[in-house]
Amino acid sequence: MKLPDARTDVLAAMAGGRLATAGRDELAGVLEILTQEMLPVTMKINPVTRSKRVVGKLLDWLEQQPGGSWQERWDLWIARGEQDYRPHPGSSGKGVRQETAYAINALIMVDAVRPSYDWMLSARRIRLWRDWAAYHQPETFQLVIAQSEARGGLRDANRVVAVLAMLCIHHGKNVRDLTAEDFRGLRSVQHDRGVAYHGLPAAWTACKDAGLFSNEPSGYAELVHVAKMTPEQLVDRHGVANPDIRTVFVRYITELSVSCDYKTLYSLEQPVFI
Repeated sequence: MKLPDARTDVLAAMAGGRLATAGRDELAGVLEILTQEMLPVTMKINPVTRSKRVVGKLLDWLEQQPGGSWQERWDLWIARGEQDYRPHPGSSGKGVRQETAYAINALIMVDAVRPSYDWMLSARRIRLWRDWAAYHQPETFQLVIAQSEARGGLRDANRVVAVLAMLCIHHGKNVRDLTAEDFRGLRSVQHDRGVAYHGLPAAWTACKDAGLFSNEPSGYAELVHVAKMTPEQLVDRHGVANPDIRTVFVRYITELSVSCDYKTLYSLEQPVFI
């Protein structure tokens, strides 16, 4: 899998690091270039005209939201429970929604807004992950992609890019700066949402194979391993203030630990304090 080629003029605009606080005209110019690149080829309307239209409507809408920055306006919109934006109210046309998705992708790619995990996971994000990777340490992404394809093929590579881009977007980091704690955070969100296959093991393995995260755990199992708590620690997390009662609970949990495994002990311990 090869990432798209990045536009040098867009990279130059992003290098200044000011697009998150840029005025409308400066931001619109960069978003229009990116959106024009992403829009599907069509003979109906000139791509330049289409990109100006969709970016203009997106920024018009954002400027109508309360807040002092693009991020604040975005967050307040998300807080109302909205999951997408249609530039033509009442329209259900698939093409309209897709055009808007590309403009929103551009807004994210230049770091003008950083969406939550829940937003990124709420629907299929067309082209976002690969396009984002093309503008943020693409050489590193290509190294990881090569390792992922060697192990699991193109399908795994696509999942790996999606996971890593999601992590980077959420934390405002480049892929080389990610940590084990970042992976654990996304894993927790995925579990809460009931996601069966979240791609994190493949992403971690591919990054380690590519020589990243040298100071982090070598295997994914070690990454997510939770150290067992002692009977004292199991009791103390419930805030038992009376020392005599605490001693009774510790002895009881200690006796239980002799006859059952840790998982069973953990599940039996919690009802004791209810």
